[in-house]
Amino acid sequence: MKKLFNVMIATIAVVSLIFAGAMPVSAQDINVKDVLTKVQEANKELGSQEGDAKLDFSVTIDGTEQIAGDLNGTFQMNVDPKFAAFIDGQGNFRQAVPVTDENGNVTETQNQEIPFSGQITVLDSILYAFDGSAWTVEDISDVEAEVSKVYTDAMAQVTESQAEVTDDLVALYEKYMDITETDSEYVFKMKPDINSEEFWADAQKVVDIEKIKQEAIDDAIAQAEAQGIEMTEEQKAQMKDTYDKAFNMIFDMFDNYEIHYAKDTNKVTKLVMNMTLDNEDLAKLASEAMPAEDSQVNLVFNLEMNFKNHGQNFDIQVPADAPTFDGGQESSDGADANASDSATDQAADSASESTESQE
Repeated sequence: MKKLFNVMIATIAVVSLIFAGAMPVSAQDINVKDVLTKVQEANKELGSQEGDAKLDFSVTIDGTEQIAGDLNGTFQMNVDPKFAAFIDGQGNFRQAVPVTDENGNVTETQNQEIPFSGQITVLDSILYAFDGSAWTVEDISDVEAEVSKVYTDAMAQVTESQAEVTDDLVALYEKYMDITETDSEYVFKMKPDINSEEFWADAQKVVDIEKIKQEAIDDAIAQAEAQGIEMTEEQKAQMKDTYDKAFNMIFDMFDNYEIHYAKDTNKVTKLVMNMTLDNEDLAKLASEAMPAEDSQVNLVFNLEMNFKNHGQNFDIQVPADAPTFDGGQESSDGADANASDSATDQAADSASESTESQE
């Protein structure tokens, strides 16, 4: 299942890069190529920013919710001169717990609520994570480097392909996106009932999709080999087949994909994704065994992110109550409530300073 979701994430990332990097405006009184060029230029590099996010998901089998969650939080991210991030989140997880009688027979299923609150800070390639009761401190330099490489390679491919606003590029967005505008934003929403094979054939005219897929597969193989896992030719072929299937059915999973851009800066202000998967979708994607055919599985995933203060630098520091990194992974139990308060205050202070600097 982990491999399945890695493939989904990679596929979504490619769609996002194609649509988020340069979104056309097709209103009759706007020069499409002019706006395309401005938006593409404004979003060609990842920059410092802050915002908030809401996420909810659920897994249902035969109409009974097995596991679900709703999370929300705020984030800040610096890119230059070095990467740093701070996330403050909270929410609830729910899971189905069977209730049995004295003979061990399941009589009913009850939902168990699991509240969550925590903070994550990344600074100098060290992750400081607090889950409300314990700290985890870990060197994530390898993860940082890998994420940076994947993002940079993908963006380089898209930027190279879209270096010039061509008629094919304009036609691609006008064919697959509905465009509306408010006083301050352009809103781009994916059209319903998109044929995946037709879309990728059109997208291939402006982006080398096969190259992006192959680079993603090569990176996955390299990661496995770095961990001492030798993949057979059969496994490599199976991985490619899974990626191909994911690309061909991605639009069957999307119920909604929309992205908002500020008219004054051409920067992203909001991203919305709504996805659902059922037995048929999972069977197409997964090589591992699926639940019995008489069980109906449904997965729902909803994400909304808001972005602001692009280009500003935020005061992200090591949390005062975090353990010191000593060269290996470290956990500290029994951290007091002051750690949560300290991290939350840091986020509030940084947001306040950012707002004041804008004014």
